[in-house]
Amino acid sequence: MIPSKPVLKLTSKPVSEITSTSASKKFPKITTPKTKTESVACIKRTDFEVFGKVQRVYFRKHTQITAKSLNLRGWVQNTPRGTVSGSMEGRCEDVNTMMEWLQKVGSPKSEIIKVDFKNMRTLKQHSIPDADFQVKKN
Repeated sequence: MIPSKPVLKLTSKPVSEITSTSASKKFPKITTPKTKTESVACIKRTDFEVFGKVQRVYFRKHTQITAKSLNLRGWVQNTPRGTVSGSMEGRCEDVNTMMEWLQKVGSPKSEIIKVDFKNMRTLKQHSIPDADFQVKKN
Protein backbone atom coordinates (compact mmCIF):
# COMPACT_ATOMS: atom_id res chain seq x y z
CA MET A 1 0.00 0.00 0.00
CA ILE A 2 1.39 3.39 -0.99
CA PRO A 3 1.14 5.99 1.79
CA SER A 4 -0.71 9.10 0.79
CA LYS A 5 0.91 12.52 0.73
CA PRO A 6 -0.07 14.97 3.47
CA VAL A 7 -2.78 17.37 2.46
CA LEU A 8 -2.03 21.04 2.97
CA LYS A 9 -4.88 23.48 2.61
CA LEU A 10 -3.73 26.55 0.74
CA THR A 11 -4.82 29.61 2.62
CA SER A 12 -3.75 33.19 2.88
CA LYS A 13 -2.90 32.77 6.56
CA PRO A 14 0.63 33.24 7.90
CA VAL A 15 2.58 30.00 8.14
CA SER A 16 2.32 30.19 11.93
CA GLU A 17 -1.44 29.61 11.67
CA ILE A 18 -1.38 26.73 9.18
CA THR A 19 -1.91 23.22 10.47
CA SER A 20 -2.04 19.94 8.67
CA THR A 21 -3.76 17.25 10.70
CA SER A 22 -2.54 14.38 8.55
CA ALA A 23 1.04 15.63 8.60
CA SER A 24 1.26 16.66 12.24
CA LYS A 25 2.92 13.42 13.34
CA LYS A 26 5.31 13.13 10.37
CA PHE A 27 6.42 16.73 10.11
CA PRO A 28 7.22 19.32 12.75
CA LYS A 29 4.96 22.33 12.70
CA ILE A 30 6.57 25.24 10.89
CA THR A 31 6.17 28.45 12.77
CA THR A 32 7.32 31.90 11.89
CA PRO A 33 7.01 34.88 14.15
CA LYS A 34 4.32 37.33 13.16
CA THR A 35 5.74 40.70 12.34
CA LYS A 36 4.23 44.10 11.80
CA THR A 37 5.00 43.77 8.10
CA GLU A 38 2.75 40.70 7.84
CA SER A 39 -0.22 42.63 9.16
CA VAL A 40 0.03 45.14 6.30
CA ALA A 41 0.40 44.25 2.64
CA CYS A 42 4.02 43.31 2.08
CA ILE A 43 5.79 41.62 -0.79
CA LYS A 44 8.31 38.86 -0.17
CA ARG A 45 10.75 37.34 -2.63
CA THR A 46 12.89 34.22 -2.26
CA ASP A 47 14.86 31.79 -4.37
CA PHE A 48 14.52 28.07 -3.68
CA GLU A 49 16.06 24.71 -4.55
CA VAL A 50 14.26 21.44 -3.85
CA PHE A 51 16.24 18.22 -3.32
CA GLY A 52 15.01 14.63 -3.57
CA LYS A 53 12.98 12.81 -6.19
CA VAL A 54 11.67 15.96 -7.85
CA GLN A 55 12.37 15.43 -11.55
CA ARG A 56 10.18 13.29 -13.83
CA VAL A 57 7.35 13.45 -11.27
CA TYR A 58 5.58 16.62 -12.57
CA PHE A 59 7.03 18.67 -9.72
CA ARG A 60 7.47 21.80 -11.84
CA LYS A 61 3.90 21.66 -13.15
CA HIS A 62 2.42 21.18 -9.67
CA THR A 63 4.62 24.01 -8.39
CA GLN A 64 3.31 26.27 -11.15
CA ILE A 65 -0.33 25.37 -10.44
CA THR A 66 0.06 25.95 -6.71
CA ALA A 67 1.98 29.21 -7.18
CA LYS A 68 -0.65 30.54 -9.60
CA SER A 69 -3.43 29.65 -7.16
CA LEU A 70 -1.62 31.85 -4.61
CA ASN A 71 -1.12 34.67 -7.17
CA LEU A 72 2.67 34.37 -7.00
CA ARG A 73 5.06 35.59 -9.67
CA GLY A 74 8.23 33.78 -10.66
CA TRP A 75 9.57 30.67 -12.31
CA VAL A 76 10.67 27.08 -11.71
CA GLN A 77 13.11 24.86 -13.62
CA ASN A 78 14.99 21.56 -13.48
CA THR A 79 18.72 21.72 -12.79
CA PRO A 80 21.48 19.49 -14.17
CA ARG A 81 22.08 18.28 -10.57
CA GLY A 82 18.67 16.60 -10.43
CA THR A 83 17.04 19.29 -8.29
CA VAL A 84 14.34 21.83 -9.03
CA SER A 85 15.10 25.52 -8.51
CA GLY A 86 13.14 28.68 -8.86
CA SER A 87 12.26 32.11 -7.63
CA MET A 88 8.96 33.44 -6.35
CA GLU A 89 7.48 36.62 -5.03
CA GLY A 90 4.11 37.78 -3.81
CA ARG A 91 2.24 38.66 -0.65
CA CYS A 92 4.20 37.58 2.42
CA GLU A 93 1.47 35.19 3.61
CA ASP A 94 1.23 33.55 0.19
CA VAL A 95 5.00 33.10 -0.15
CA ASN A 96 5.04 31.54 3.35
CA THR A 97 2.29 29.13 2.29
CA MET A 98 4.20 28.19 -0.87
CA MET A 99 7.39 27.65 1.12
CA GLU A 100 5.55 25.16 3.32
CA TRP A 101 4.03 23.47 0.25
CA LEU A 102 7.52 23.06 -1.26
CA GLN A 103 8.79 21.49 1.97
CA LYS A 104 5.88 19.20 2.82
CA VAL A 105 3.69 18.47 -0.18
CA GLY A 106 5.11 18.80 -3.69
CA SER A 107 3.73 16.69 -6.52
CA PRO A 108 1.99 13.40 -5.68
CA LYS A 109 4.94 11.20 -6.72
CA SER A 110 7.75 13.44 -5.44
CA GLU A 111 9.92 12.61 -2.45
CA ILE A 112 11.25 15.82 -0.95
CA ILE A 113 14.44 15.53 1.09
CA LYS A 114 15.07 19.21 1.76
CA VAL A 115 14.47 22.70 0.42
CA ASP A 116 17.00 25.53 0.54
CA PHE A 117 15.64 29.07 0.55
CA LYS A 118 18.10 31.83 -0.35
CA ASN A 119 18.07 35.58 -0.93
CA MET A 120 14.84 36.04 1.02
CA ARG A 121 13.85 39.68 1.23
CA THR A 122 10.88 41.96 1.70
CA LEU A 123 10.16 44.39 -1.12
CA LYS A 124 8.21 47.62 -1.41
CA GLN A 125 7.01 46.69 -4.91
CA HIS A 126 7.21 43.71 -7.23
CA SER A 127 10.58 43.13 -8.88
CA ILE A 128 9.18 40.58 -11.36
CA PRO A 129 7.16 42.67 -13.84
CA ASP A 130 5.13 39.83 -15.37
CA ALA A 131 2.30 38.71 -13.07
CA ASP A 132 2.78 35.05 -13.99
CA PHE A 133 4.53 31.92 -12.72
CA GLN A 134 6.38 30.11 -15.49
CA VAL A 135 7.99 26.72 -16.00
CA LYS A 136 11.38 27.28 -17.63
CA LYS A 137 12.65 24.62 -20.01
CA ASN A 138 16.33 23.66 -19.99
